Formats: sequence, C-alpha cells, structure tokens
Amino acid sequence: MRIVSISVYVLFVSLTTAYFAAAQENADGWKSVPQFSVLVQKDLELKDLLAGKIVCKLVSVPSSDLAIAVETCYVAPMTPEVFMKRLMDDQSATTVEASDSLDKEVHAAVAQPCTPENFQGLTLDISKKHVRSFLDKCAKTGKPKHGLNLSNDEAAAIAKVVAGVTPKELQSPAGVAAISAEWKNILFARMQAFQAGGMGAIKPFEGHEKRFLLKDESAKIFQSRSAVAARFNELFKIAQTGQGTEAVSQSHYWESAKVGGGIFGTDMTFSLASVLARPAEGGWQVMEITHYASSQYYTSIILYQCWPVDNAGSPQSVVWRGDYVLTPEFPFLKGMARFAAGNIMTLEIKKSIQATLKP
Repeated sequence: MRIVSISVYVLFVSLTTAYFAAAQENADGWKSVPQFSVLVQKDLELKDLLAGKIVCKLVSVPSSDLAIAVETCYVAPMTPEVFMKRLMDDQSATTVEASDSLDKEVHAAVAQPCTPENFQGLTLDISKKHVRSFLDKCAKTGKPKHGLNLSNDEAAAIAKVVAGVTPKELQSPAGVAAISAEWKNILFARMQAFQAGGMGAIKPFEGHEKRFLLKDESAKIFQSRSAVAARFNELFKIAQTGQGTEAVSQSHYWESAKVGGGIFGTDMTFSLASVLARPAEGGWQVMEITHYASSQYYTSIILYQCWPVDNAGSPQSVVWRGDYVLTPEFPFLKGMARFAAGNIMTLEIKKSIQATLKP
C-alpha cells in the first residue's frame, strides 16, 4: 500500500550537461518549501536535515472530509538521480520491511498500453484468513454497501460469478479461480481506462455510503493545498486527463497485499498505481497515484520533489514529500480516533522513508 511503502517505476533519461548546470543553479531550491508547504523555515535547518532529521507535519484538509494528509522533508544521502533510482528498485517489495502493517504479496509492472497478460499473476490463497474475508465481501456484491471500491458494472460482474456457485463452492479452488478471473478483468479494464483518460475515465465507486468519483474527490484535496497543486500542475493535468507529454515519464503497476494493524483493522487489497516523473529545478518531481479496488482506502496521492544539495563536498538531496490519502472511514472517526489515525500515518511514513534510505 503506497501510504507506507512507495515503489516508483519511472524511465529516467541520462543526465546531461544541462542537468548538472540546472543542479548548480538550483542548489538552494529546497528553501522554497515553506512557500508551498505547511512546513516552516525554522523547522528546516539544513544542518539538522543533514544529520538525519525527518520533519513531518499533519495537514488540515478542510476541502475534503475523506482526506488525511502529511507533508515531510528530509535529506537523502545521495544525488537526486540516485535517490530516484533507489525508489525505482522497489526494494521494500522484497528486502525491506517498511511497515508493520503491510504484507505485500504480489507486485507486477504493467505495460503501456496494458494487456490482460499483465494481470495473470493475480491469485487468491484461500488458506489465508484475510483472503477468506475478502471473498465474503465479494459474496455481498449483489447488495448495496458491500464495502468494495467497485462501480455498479464491476460489482454486477462479481455478483454474477457469485450467483453461479454455492457459498461453499465460492471458497473452493474452482470458485476462487472464477473470482480471480473476474478481478483480473476488472483491474485490466480499469488500468486501460486510466491510461487512456486519467482519473476522469475511472467509473464511480458505489460500494460505500457515498458515491466516490476519483477525479473529483482527488481534486477536492488540493482546493485546500492550492500552492502544492500549482507547483505540481503539469503532473496533475496528466493524472486527471491521461494526456501526457514527452517531458514526463510514466510507468504503471498493480499489487495485492494484506494490510492490517492500523486504525482501520486488517484487510486485503488490490491496487493499481501510476507514476509520473519529470526533471525540475535541478532534481525531480514525482507523482504516484494509487487507487484501491478492495480496501478501506479509496486512493492515495504521493508527491515528491527533490533538490541537489552539497554536504562538505558530498552531493546529497533535500526531499519534500506530500502524502494525501482518501478513505471512506475517515469521516466516521472522531476525537482521539482521528488524532490516532494521523499519528499512525506519520509514523508509517517515517518508517517508509527510513527503509528507502537504508544502504
């Protein structure tokens, strides 16, 4: 789940002489962080960041009752290009435990344009409790408020499979194979739509109390974070419409994972993600959009900007990161529960950062 463990698959071009010139010119570019972020200058002392300080702050998002957000700044002891390659490696998928609440089961790259073969690795292991719980949710798709992030058409396709088997058969190898096949179809069709038309091409999710439109609800977040939206405007336009440019690299993947131990309990999730990246101010800007087909989360948007900085002759990077998460559960959290959700998210982000920076 991208909230706690970030994998970035982007085709980065070789750095040219122009890149190094831009890096020199923007050596102090990171000082612009307080101009667009909630992080303030007094908390961003370079000597403290170079010493390993990770500055995290919860962000109020009054424009969306579904959103929880954190903005972060830290130093990566490597150049911007090496930092991005580290993210590209997706080391957390195989070698780093970035979070106590994430058990990633499948991670697979998706071509552009995507093909049905990209999703052939999707399987369901009925020996696992969270998978059986997920199948129980699938069995309810013929009814409203089934709790999965599905359009009406997608829910009807799952319900048709369920109607063709008995409850016992649903948790048999044959039943599981039929459900798996339909989920492959759903993920393929949804990624195909996103690649062609961005968030605006994703059909509304209907399985919760309120209809969820990915494009509209994602835009609501940044009504409260207009300075962030302006800085990442080029990437936002592509994410909303699917209309890219040669200056922006794109990559895509899907995952299945067990998510648990947090404020919202344990769940199984399928997720689709797209990563957009472009050179900026001598470093990089990256946007990663993940939407969850089966989770307590609707979507997460993670933004990065990194700038080159010199540390006694050692080239390093100041990194700003913004995590913005939409969940149907958040409006129902009150008082200490809402505060706890924010604290858990902050701790998980710090773990993710520390995992990414491990040698």
